[in-house]
Amino acid sequence: MKSIIGCVVLLSATAAFAQTPPPAAPAQAPAATSSMQISGSLTSGVDQVTNKSNSSKLTEYRDLSDRFYLPHLRVTATRPGMGDYLNIAAVNVGRTDQTIFGEVGRLGQWALGGQWVETPHHMSNKAMTPFLQRIPGVFDVPATVPITFKKLGTSAADTAGVLASDVLIAAYQAKFLAPTALGTQTNAGRFSLAWTGSDLVRLDIGFNRRLNTGLKPAFGPIGDRPPRTLNIQFTEPVDYRTNEVTMSAEHKGAAYQLRAEYLFSDFANGIDTLRWQNVYASAAPGADADTWDRMVGTYGARPLAPDNRYHNAQLSGGLDLPAAGRLTGSVALGRMDQDQTLLPYSTLNNPIVNTTLPRATAQGSIQTTSLSADYVATPAARTTLRAFFRRYDLTNDTPSSRWQYATSDTANLNGTVTYVNKRVSVPYAWMRQNAGGDFTWRLAKGRGAVTAGYEREEITRTHREADTVEQSFRASLRLRPVTGVSFQGRYVYGLRDGSEYDNAVTKEGYWYALTDANDNNNPQLTFDNHPDMRRYDVSDRKRHQVDAKLTVSPKGAFVLSAFARYRTDDFDSKVSSSQPLLSTTLVDRLAATPGSPLG
Repeated sequence: MKSIIGCVVLLSATAAFAQTPPPAAPAQAPAATSSMQISGSLTSGVDQVTNKSNSSKLTEYRDLSDRFYLPHLRVTATRPGMGDYLNIAAVNVGRTDQTIFGEVGRLGQWALGGQWVETPHHMSNKAMTPFLQRIPGVFDVPATVPITFKKLGTSAADTAGVLASDVLIAAYQAKFLAPTALGTQTNAGRFSLAWTGSDLVRLDIGFNRRLNTGLKPAFGPIGDRPPRTLNIQFTEPVDYRTNEVTMSAEHKGAAYQLRAEYLFSDFANGIDTLRWQNVYASAAPGADADTWDRMVGTYGARPLAPDNRYHNAQLSGGLDLPAAGRLTGSVALGRMDQDQTLLPYSTLNNPIVNTTLPRATAQGSIQTTSLSADYVATPAARTTLRAFFRRYDLTNDTPSSRWQYATSDTANLNGTVTYVNKRVSVPYAWMRQNAGGDFTWRLAKGRGAVTAGYEREEITRTHREADTVEQSFRASLRLRPVTGVSFQGRYVYGLRDGSEYDNAVTKEGYWYALTDANDNNNPQLTFDNHPDMRRYDVSDRKRHQVDAKLTVSPKGAFVLSAFARYRTDDFDSKVSSSQPLLSTTLVDRLAATPGSPLG
């Protein structure tokens, strides 16, 4: 149980003001412009905060520092005769959780606006670490733990050695642990310009900038695979910059509307790589490895969020049709690119690993296409007919390369890796298409409605075990028998059919030569997953689902609602017994699978 004791005292003064010009002197001709009218309010204050438990929850997303600030500020200036206006509003001015908004424009013609929002996120006031960030992204320790016995061995536990190491680690923590900040600050600004000078066309352009800085919890492994991994928890620097440009144009006709939009987003991380010192390494300064029973790096490294860019263009529109019909549709094209420089397999600069990468940068590129259409009509009184179509394509143009990632390569010094660690990066992609419709009949006097619908979903997947087609039948009922009482019920029957299951598709992820295999763990020749195993998202499935919701609100005094759902999923993919090792020379080559689905 955690208790928080906090006290916030606010002393404030509020002032309101309004200004209008004095009456004008008699003139020979009417004034060309109308008078300016200004009004507003201002609240100033000083916080006095008491947080005896030093809890971060009290100020998790706000700033309660002892300082003078402006809790509220509002200024409005208008010129009614011309339609000109100026609005300024602000909250918590002078604190790190402030919001400032301003807009100037002329009614019905144009508007220029800006907004600035600052949001802190205090994660902990009590975090401790021995690490010091001497340069951005690089964390060192003032000293290492002086453990001299075998630290990465997997043999029987050495009781005396373990107890001795505990004593040394406790002494190390007592000497070198120091408080560290743990939290982030997000500052976001938006500037926009809108032109509405025509009844037929509206133009908008906007620019967003988001800054995120600070430290958040992180982790870092060094060494061999578990249980020989040295894994630590420390802090990760946050230095994100996101810039977005948005543009849109709208055209409104007598019976149709069109809208075009474009978005460009650029994300940049000021710190691309996180590096940290091995607390247990005792190598001489400048060395890149410490030799225990095997080679272990004195520093670890892993990539942080990569820089990337995203484009999206969309055209949408609507058309009024007979029978109170409405047809809407849209088409959108997107593209994401990421070409961050890749880190080497290992931080060790010696022959322990092959440091040659198949390519120097990520060369990541994904394209998306989205199509949609929706038609709604009222063919008769109290009836609604709807038909819809959706399609989403994701094309992955990221190149496929041969890698030999390091997991247990520290067990030798000849620069090789285990053959099963020679893997291929597979560019997954998919297409999803949905089409269907529903019919609604509304009860008299607004007492409810009955709806029946059908939907067909088709998904094709690249480098996956199977494609799927699912048909869904829906029926729903909405009732309002009396005032203050409503009921909603729905039944769904779904039938999903998967194509022929390719349980050998995992072979695409390996590139080693069959002659490299020196044991029976040979997924290219035998199998990676059990031949009878079926992944749930591409398996045949029969679904029954019932939803019910009851809401009671007598005279609006309170609202009481209850919701219940019952669902059964029956996975029944076609699986038959097979002999996956029949073509090998293994002793078990005649073994047969049970022939029942697993997974």
